[in-house]
Amino acid sequence: MFIFFVQELSEPCIALFEKVGFQGKKIEFTTEILNLRFLGYNPRIASVQVLGGTWVIYEHSNYRGRQILLSPNEIPDWYKLSGCCQIGSLRPLLQKRVYFRLRNKETGKFMSTDGNLDNLNLLRIQAAEDVDLDDQIWVYQDGFIRCRMAEDCCLTIVGNLITPGSKLGLSFERNEDKQYWHISPDGRIYSKMKPKLVLDIKGGTQYDRDHVVVNTVNEEKLSQCWEPLVV
Repeated sequence: MFIFFVQELSEPCIALFEKVGFQGKKIEFTTEILNLRFLGYNPRIASVQVLGGTWVIYEHSNYRGRQILLSPNEIPDWYKLSGCCQIGSLRPLLQKRVYFRLRNKETGKFMSTDGNLDNLNLLRIQAAEDVDLDDQIWVYQDGFIRCRMAEDCCLTIVGNLITPGSKLGLSFERNEDKQYWHISPDGRIYSKMKPKLVLDIKGGTQYDRDHVVVNTVNEEKLSQCWEPLVV
């Protein structure tokens, strides 16, 4: 049985601005901040951009006062939304380890591995019919997408020259930008290294037509949208 995925799948990142409409001085955080003023920042914040993750915003330092839970969004007037004229502290919610499948919204096929784990250089990622095996089950954590059958490896773009059409594979975690991903609410999976590239199915009539590649984002291509389904 599948359950529709509701957890935010992106690395935590938030930007705070001293003026409404995302104007004035900008400060950006990716980790918890216990006391904004203690770090030398002005706590009087006028607008907010949540770029990734789910955040808890507190009116006062040390996680005190009114709280607001935020997912990726743009808030041009913080006071109008929250009734608060300052932010004292903030923290991202920890991402739980949840296993899911990625179903392509155009073909209905699932993202899978294609190849032998003994030779990662030859292994590729493809869209395949549901076979209820571990090579179709994935987990997202801290920006990495890992396959259940090889959780010491993560999804990566193959090669050093990253262009539209580049294929996907698995590799050991090396903290390389081409191993980091962001899954947007509409199901597009963006590369951190190349933010205008998303996962897509190659298509065509050749043997590799079902291989998963990165392509330039196209709002009209349903093959670029993936539906995470918890297993």
